[in-house]
Order: sequence, then structure tokens, then C-alpha cells
Amino acid sequence: MKKLLFLCFALPLLIQAQISVAPGSKFPGVRVEWIKRPSAKVNGTAEKPSIEVVTMIDITMRDAVQTLRLVEELEKKYRYSAKGTVRFRTIARNSPEELKKTLSMLSVPCRTAIGSDKKDYSFNNFAIATVPYTFIGKNDAIAWSGHPVDIEFVIDSLLEGKFDSENFREVIKLRREMQTALRSGLPDVAAAAAEKALKIAPNDTIALQTRLYAFQVAGKYAEAVEFLEKHLKGSGRVIRSRVLLILLDLIARTGDMKKWSARTEKAFSELETPEEKLALLAYFVTSSPYGYAPLKSMLTLSEQLLKQFRKGTDTNLSIETFLIAARVSYAACRPADAARYQESACKLMKKEQFGDTASAEELLKYYREAAALAEKKSL
Repeated sequence: MKKLLFLCFALPLLIQAQISVAPGSKFPGVRVEWIKRPSAKVNGTAEKPSIEVVTMIDITMRDAVQTLRLVEELEKKYRYSAKGTVRFRTIARNSPEELKKTLSMLSVPCRTAIGSDKKDYSFNNFAIATVPYTFIGKNDAIAWSGHPVDIEFVIDSLLEGKFDSENFREVIKLRREMQTALRSGLPDVAAAAAEKALKIAPNDTIALQTRLYAFQVAGKYAEAVEFLEKHLKGSGRVIRSRVLLILLDLIARTGDMKKWSARTEKAFSELETPEEKLALLAYFVTSSPYGYAPLKSMLTLSEQLLKQFRKGTDTNLSIETFLIAARVSYAACRPADAARYQESACKLMKKEQFGDTASAEELLKYYREAAALAEKKSL
């Protein structure tokens, strides 16, 4: 719920959309010096992507890294989309040297395609004045442009063939109402605007989180659970992992652990993509109420994902799978398995220069010590 609080105070970021290259115009060309070149394949195929996403940033601005991480998460989400291929590219208005220097300082390496537009060729093509800013194209034409926070909403709508620019503008108008109400200390007014927005766009994350925030302010966690369950059932779409995690957190806050346990078992069958399932496992190993983690189901799902990704071409996903599998195994009192999976993750992390290898190796040492102690009959 802390994320909801943050989002509501960050809402002013959403109200800076500008119209540069108009929707319907030919999607502009991109010419940059690639620091990390786009993959020749999208969703594992060499076919032309169904949707193009180009995000413009200035790497020196404080929200640049946050924008990069958002793009990386969305790239993972749509990597295996059955509804269409989505290609992501990020363009920085910085010199190659400045961009490389900043990226080299990140604790977790940048994994999305990013290039330097030092001469403003691409920025001029897209007629950009402020950053961060995103353009989404379909069928070689601009379908939408605006703040990156709306990328997921627009892509989902485009893939489902339900994007309507007029409805989107109405949602933006209602967001302004939410922002004004929150600034004025009127969560009920913000909630009313959020509910109107959700009737237009059931998958609008901003409106949904604003509505839940209003419940939080009033301490109405049981009502929030009822609202969210009803909303998800009525939206007619596959549940998203993060919305599900919010729901599980809300149920836990009510103290009804019987309901929480029943809802967690149902959750395993509600998620589609491997990334969503990994996110669910990560939630269970880090945030399950003490003594209530669904260990048997966690082990089953962990084993399924390991079979799917241990020899896959997506190295990053393989690393994440091994790391989560290690934590699941340790939670299930299987330290030897945890050490084996953590070791596999460490080897890949070293090879790919992925993440904090030193911390991963420290955890591997811990798992090995636990496994050694488990083999002894007594201390």
C-alpha cells in the first residue's frame, strides 16, 4: 500500500502530456548511436513488430533511471505476448560518453535498447520539448504519445483492439480531478473521479490505485478487498500480477488468514505469463504472513518454471528463475536445493555481468552452510 501512497503524490507527473507529432502521422525514423543495440528478434521472432514504443529521456534527469526500469519491466511483460509483438527503444538526449558513464554507475545494468541522440536527429523528428516522453506506433503510424506511465495502459488497449483516444482524453481529465482532490485533502472526491475513470477504462492502473488509496486513508481494508474482487471480476480481463499482489496484501491486512490462504491457492491459476508467475513466487517468499506461505504450490510452480527456463535463450529470466527457486527451496527447508539453484544463478550472473554478483555469492555461502548443518545429526 506504500506504493499507492507514493503514486498519489507522484500524480502531478501524469499531467504534463504534450501533443508533438499528432496521432495518425507516419511514425518518425530513429537514428542514434546505439549503446545497447535493439535485438534483431522481437518475442523470439524476426517478424516486424506489431507495436513500436520509443521513449525519449535525458539521462541526467532524476527520473531517467526510473523510466528505464519501467521500460525494462514492460519489455519483460510483453516478451511472450500471444496478441502481438512489441518493440521497445529508448533514446537519450546525451552524448555517448555521458550516457555510457551514467549507465556504468547503475547497480543493475541496463537491459533495454538505448541509444545516444547527441545531434537531436530523432528528437527533432519526433518534435520533443520535454522528457520523459513516449511515442507508441501501430501500422507505421503514431497511435499515441504521452508520459511513460501510461505505456502499459495504451499497449494493452491496442493489443486488444480497444484503444479510443477520446476515452483516453476523458480519463486524463478525470486524473486531473483526482490530483486536485488529493492535493486538497479530499480522498472521497478523488475516489469518485477514479470510479468514473474505471468505468471508461477498467485497466487504468492510476485510477484503480487512487480508489484503493481512498480506502486506505479511511482504514477500510475489508471494503477495499470487496471492491477489488468485484472490479477484477467485472473487468472481463486476465488478472495482472501486481493487482493480484495488492489484493493479497489487502486481505492480509484484514487479518482473515483463512481467506488469504484460499485466495493464494486460486491465484496460481490466474496468471498467464512466466514473469507474472515469478512475481507471485517472489511475493510469497518475501511477503507471506509468517506461517502461511503456500509451500507445496510454490514448489510445484518453481519446478515448472525451472524446466521452462533453465535452458532457455532468455538469460535474464533464467537468472531470476534460479534466484527465486533458491528462495522457495530454502523456505521449504531444502537448503541443498537452494544452494544448487543459487550457484546456477551466480554462474550466469558472472557470465552476463548481471546484478549484484557479490551479494548473490554471499547468499550462496549462507545456503551452503545451512545445507551442511542440515546434514549433521546434531550441533
